Order: sequence, then C-alpha cells, then structure tokens
Amino acid sequence: MSSDAFDDVLCAISRDASLDNGWAEIKTTSGSKADMETIFDAICSQYWQAVEREIAGAIVALADFEEHQPDALPGESVKRDDLSSAKLMGLLDLWNPFDVGDWPKDINRPKPDLNTIAAAVEQSVGEYFEHELISKRRARSILQALGIMDIDFVYEHRQPTFRSWGQRPQVFEEKPLLMARQCSECRRCIRSFHYYECIKGCKDSEFQRNMTNIQPKVDSDPMNELMHSLALNKLMEGKSPYRLCPPCLLSSTHPRDHLRAVRGFTKAGDRPVMEFARQLDIWEDHLDGRSLLSIGTIALDRLSMGRPLFKKTSSRHFFPGGNSHCAVMFGPLLIENGMTKHPGGALISTRNPPNLSASSSKDLMEFLAEPSEWSLDDEDEVVHKILLSVSGDRRLYKIEKPVRERRFMSTRKQMSGGLFTGHCDRFLEGEETILKVFMASAMVWTLMKSQDKTQAQHRAALKAVAERVTATIRQVYGFEIQKVLVGFADRLHKRSKLQYNRLSNNCQDFCSGMLLNDDKWDTIFNFTYPTVPADREHTADNVCLRYMMSFSEKMLDPMNEMPFVNPLVCSVPLYNSFGHNDADLIDHVTSIRLRESPNFSDGVTAFGECHDELLMKDTEFTCPKEDDIPRVPCTIADHLLDCPHDNLSVLAMHVHRRRGLYTIPSSEPCFDEFLSSKGPSAWIENRLEVLHRLLILNTYLAMISRHFQEVSKPLTTKELVKAWEPPSSYFARAWYNNKRDGRSLRRPDWSDSWDSQAGSSMMTAMVMIHTHPYMQAPDVWNSRLTAIKKRLFDESKDKTRIFDSPWTNCGCNDCLYAFAKQNCTRAYSYAATQADIPSHERRYFKRHPDYVSFAQLQSSISALGQAHPAVVILLDQLEKTPEYLEAQ
Repeated sequence: MSSDAFDDVLCAISRDASLDNGWAEIKTTSGSKADMETIFDAICSQYWQAVEREIAGAIVALADFEEHQPDALPGESVKRDDLSSAKLMGLLDLWNPFDVGDWPKDINRPKPDLNTIAAAVEQSVGEYFEHELISKRRARSILQALGIMDIDFVYEHRQPTFRSWGQRPQVFEEKPLLMARQCSECRRCIRSFHYYECIKGCKDSEFQRNMTNIQPKVDSDPMNELMHSLALNKLMEGKSPYRLCPPCLLSSTHPRDHLRAVRGFTKAGDRPVMEFARQLDIWEDHLDGRSLLSIGTIALDRLSMGRPLFKKTSSRHFFPGGNSHCAVMFGPLLIENGMTKHPGGALISTRNPPNLSASSSKDLMEFLAEPSEWSLDDEDEVVHKILLSVSGDRRLYKIEKPVRERRFMSTRKQMSGGLFTGHCDRFLEGEETILKVFMASAMVWTLMKSQDKTQAQHRAALKAVAERVTATIRQVYGFEIQKVLVGFADRLHKRSKLQYNRLSNNCQDFCSGMLLNDDKWDTIFNFTYPTVPADREHTADNVCLRYMMSFSEKMLDPMNEMPFVNPLVCSVPLYNSFGHNDADLIDHVTSIRLRESPNFSDGVTAFGECHDELLMKDTEFTCPKEDDIPRVPCTIADHLLDCPHDNLSVLAMHVHRRRGLYTIPSSEPCFDEFLSSKGPSAWIENRLEVLHRLLILNTYLAMISRHFQEVSKPLTTKELVKAWEPPSSYFARAWYNNKRDGRSLRRPDWSDSWDSQAGSSMMTAMVMIHTHPYMQAPDVWNSRLTAIKKRLFDESKDKTRIFDSPWTNCGCNDCLYAFAKQNCTRAYSYAATQADIPSHERRYFKRHPDYVSFAQLQSSISALGQAHPAVVILLDQLEKTPEYLEAQ
C-alpha cells in the first residue's frame, strides 16, 4: 500500500505547472537518447554561458565600487592585530591532514609542528593585507564571491504541507485578550520571529479584524470585570497597525520609509497563549483543506511502512526539511528534483546573477539580455532562459522559459573551490593574470558607459570584455571545473536516483546523492583536503579535485545525536533547528540574537552587545567572557574563525540576498529601517563589508591549506602516501572548540558548549524545544484529531462552524455580541476587496482568512439585529457583491 496519491500536495516545492509543457528531447547525433557525453556538453555550455553573464555583472560592480566608494572603508583598513586569533590553533588541530598518531618511523623528517604552522599562517595573512592594494583586494573578493567552483546547498521556503508544522503563530497578549498578528495583505498569521509594521500611523481597514480570543471570566472580582471590559473595547475598536509578513513585503507597494522591521523572539508562552496558537494552527490548516488529509496520509504511511506513528509524523520525509526545498548550486548552476511531473527527474537551470552593483539584479539581467532572449509571456515581454532536464529514464530535454526570480532562504557551503584565494601554488600566476584582465576590463567599462552610445552598443562592449575574462578563467581553471561537471554528468546519466519520491528521494536526498552516492566520485568531496595535496602533480592513479576545503560529509541529526557544532552559536544549525518559516537565515537569527522583543514579556533577549551585524556575532553567544578572566577585545578574525563553515555559508547567503530585505538599526528602539531607502552608496558599502569579511576568511583558509601543502613538499610520493591523511570533511564543519580524538571528533558535553553562557543559552534551548517540529508532533496530532472529532460530532448541521472562530471564547452575552459584530465586519472587509472589479471577474474563496460562512453570518445577524450598523453595511455590500455568497 502506498501514499503516492498525496505526493502532489506533499511535493518538495509549490511546483510551477507551466514547466510541464513544451520540452524537446536532445538526442545524440545517431538519434538515440542522450549519453553521458551529450549531458556533459549540455550542462558545460549552460555553465560557461552563465559564468560569462556573472562576470559581466562583476565588472559592473567593480566599476560601481570605484564610483561610489573609491576610498577604503574603516573596516577595510585592517591592522595586523585585527587579523590574529587564538581560535586558529583549535582549527589547525582539527584539520591537520598529517597522520595524528605516531609519526611513521621510515619518514626521516620531523613531525609537523602546528605552532610553527599557526605562526606562518598569521604572518602570511598579515602580510597580504598589509601590502595588497585596496583596489586589487576588492577585485579578488568579487571573483571569490561568485563561487565559480564552489558547491552549496541552497534552500527555498515552500508552501508548507501543514501550516501548523512551522513556527507557531505570533500572538499579542493583553489579558484577558489574545489576538493573532495577521498580515494586512495576505491576512495569514505571521509565523516568523519578525514582521514589518507601519510607524506613520497607517492602520488596517476599520472593518478588518484579526482572529481574537477573550478568556472567560474567572470570578466576579471588580478588577477582573474591568480588564474584561477593556478587552471588549479593544476588540470592538479594531484597526490594528498595518503590518506585513516577510513574503508580502516584496510585493507590497506600501512606502518603505513608513515601514520598520519589528524583531523579537516570541517564546511559546503560557497555557492560554499556547492553546490559542494551537487553535490558530488548526484554523489555518482547515483553510488549506488539510485537516482530514493529515489523518489519511499518516494512516496510509503507517500501514505501508510499518513504523511507529509519532516517529513517522516527525520525520523529515513526511515534512521534508521543515518546509523547504533544496537544490545543489555549483557556481551559477542549479540542479534539483521535484520540480516537474514531466519530464520529471532532475532540472538544471542557472541562478540570477548576484546583486553586487548599484543596479538591481533584475535591471542588470535585462540589460545583458539580447533581443532574441525576449519574448511574450501573458502579454508581457520578459527575458527567457534555457532549462535542461534529465528524466527518470535518463533522457535529456530542453526548454526555454521566463526567468524566475528565486529567493534563497539559507545557503549551506558544501565545497569551497578556492578560486582566486591563492591556496595552490600552481594557480598563482594564472590568478594574477585573471585579476589584471578583470581590473582592466572594469576600467574599459567605466570609460565606455560614459560615452554617448546606444544600449546595444554598451551591451556589446560589456559582453566583449566579460568574454575575455571568462576565456582567461577557463584557460586557468577549466580542467578542474570540468572534473566536477563530468562527475555531475555521470551521476545524472546513471549513478544517482533522479525521480522525486517523498519517502525515498526527496529534494534533500537527491542533493546529498549528487555529492556522496557510494561510488567512485565520493573521494572527490569526502575529505577536508584533497587526497593528494593540491599543488602535487597528478597521475592516472591519483587524480583528484584541487579544491581548498570540503564540508560535504553528512552531519549527525541534532535531534538524535549531540551535534558537533554548537547550534546556539552557529547560524546555520540555529536556523535549521527551528521549524522553517518564511523568514530567511539572516532575519531569523538576527531576530533571535540581536533584538529585544517589542512586547518584553513575550520574548527572550540576549542582552549581549552586537559585535557584527552581518555575521550576527554578539557577546552572549560568540564572544563570551569566561568566568574570572578579564575580557580581551575580540577581533574580526575571532568572529570569522569561530566556525568557518558556518561563516562561509552566512556570507554566501549575503552575496545572493535581495537588496530589499536588508534593514539597519534605526534610532527607535526595537525597530529596523530599510537599507534600500538610503541610496546606492549605502548599498555599495554593504556589499564591500560583506566582501571584506569573505576575503579575510578565504585568505585564512587558503593560507592554512597552503602551509599544510608546504610541509608536504619535501616528502617523496611514497612518504606522502603514509603521512598525508586528511580527516573526513565533517571535521571542516566543526566549531573551533571541538576536540579531535584521532580520526574522529570527541562528542562534546555541555561544558564544552555553554561555559558561562548557561543562563540565556539554556533559556533559548528551552524555547527551541517548545517550537521545534519534532517536539510538536504528538501535540499537533492530538489537536488536529480533536478538531475532527468536534467537526464530526457537532450537533450543528453546519460542520464548518467550529472553524469560523477560535474555541474556548468567553460565552458571556457581551462577548457573544462582540464576536457577532466581528464576524460581520470580517465578511464585509473581504467582500469589499473586489467591489471595484467587474462582476464576471470576481472570485471569492472559502479558504480566505477573512471569509465567514453564510450560516455563521445568519447567526451573527440574528444576534445583532437587522438595524445594527455592522449588519446594515454588510447587507448593503452583499447586494453590490453577491458573488461572496457563492464563494468557492
């Protein structure tokens, strides 16, 4: 027995049905289905075309840097003291690629001394930043940011199978009144730890009402009566502040100078708040039509898989990756599954160029598009691009579709190729050539764009210099990049399972299989450093990839085993430890670590001083003061080396993050304002700060790798085989405080992780447990089961009535009257939204959060009377928009 019938609604993402039509098969010259060589040629062509486009964007960015910020920022003028860190020794011990046991007796050379290597690394990093010109540093950092040979897992938020399985809804509490914080645009409950609120006095419509709950009166105490009366007045008043959830921010036209980001860590709350949040969960699941579906799917899975019920409900296969979709990103390529029904299998596309310049990513992409790349889509002229797909039966297809702007919620570095970092001697001369050509191209572009020429002429000039830089990169690094593309082509052709399956090959399973699949290609990514030092000559027997570091080995599940990385200190584990919502990694972690809650009693705040907004470092979690030891000022190197894998992932997230999402602290406490309102110079400064941190971290990692290689140079090939044993790539993910035990990591205990942070760290851990989907499984199951029982056994003929308002509301006459009025105003506000639309185009839906059923309206009108003002305006509106009563 199988639950395949539910795979559509439990698919990895909200699939775009338009992708299922128009595919053309690519065959070999002999007319047979594509072989590995055909697949390799197709993705190789797609890869280099995308690289050329991104190089063009990088040239524009370098020219914009010179125009808007020619002088070094204060942060870019680093001194040697800023580049030293006591955390370096811990990482060297973890990543040591030499035999950590007894040094082989037949190697007549001293065992490498880590203290000597640490001193050499710090000296090399210091000398680079002391002598390298700022213009050249910026050029190098831009090319590093493109990650042309990096591999990342990128995550997108998806419409959740069950909204109740993400974060709990935000609830405003003013006892005895509880009110859901709903978005003014989509009207859904806000589930992220932050939202955007108007500070200029803009309010919701006077008829728009958020879902509310008033706790029943406990006794006849006068104070209780007074609080009850005040709660009723607030309920009747309505007009909540205009607020937006993160997804609606991108499409909203509300003036940005009106909006501020409100950040707070809302804990689970007391029992009435938790109960109301559960009721909101059930209400929203019902709106999505998923209440009964959850019961049926879990039952089918339990019968077909023979696994315990609650274990199944909390597995990542039933709720893939929280509520996220995962793709492999190699340079500009995106490889993923679960995107189409036909042809199915793996979809290969290209990302939009990173937004590093003063122009938006969309404007740059449209400027670079040739006239032949534009075509009509729903009467609008849009840019199209080529997509490839390898189906489950290994056929290769091609299609041209409109460019889709994608929003990555989180990025997790899997391999750092090390291009333009200087990690390998054999590439140093080639890198210098590329940098010279790249910087010269930016100067040419600066001159060209000031000339009075047509857009086509400017585009041709930019693409010409970008083509030259790309050709130089291909000449230097082409063979190394080809190795990775061949590996991907081979796995797409025959070695990896491609077809999406919710239980056995969801998007995350697919991405993991593209890197580690128990075949010959595993050795490429399995170790922190290549199995042969990057600067050594390769033979037919020892060919490997010359990358800087790999992080691709699978980590332990934090809910089943103690993680190697402190989830409260490192941003990626912290983000992944919560049920995913529509906030990205930057907003989510910032809201937890660095902001007080606007409603102090609702939240938990780490009162530590913020040391770095971009890396989200503070005194509480990343720069703690040890007991009885005076605080030593931390350095930017301390921030970057506390967990390099985590910081690389965060910086990659910044490189690809949309400009409109960035906020900066405002003069008003607890609020942030938008960076986009500060002009292009503020954006360029943001980009330079991100790139500066990336350059420092990459320089450190490159120098560590390079000095390990220096130690190996005197060794003969035979000696190298015995001495060079890089640790597994999961060592590269470790926190500097982790301890090595031979070829494995010692499992940390609590004292390793928290030290003097125990107070607020344990508080955060406790809140995490309350909100984590694993812990919610039985709770959500029982809540949903209770809802269905009430629906089935309710004496009312209208089985949907119990979902129209939260249960356990106060039943006094005053409250019943207030909620009757609330139902009428909710219905009026929804009906009025389409008053200006021609009648034949009006569409109302029962799943809309402001929809109130006809039966419930009848009951409310009866309670209020036909003469009540709320009833009069509702009936008048229903006469104008009678389609409301025919809601689908």
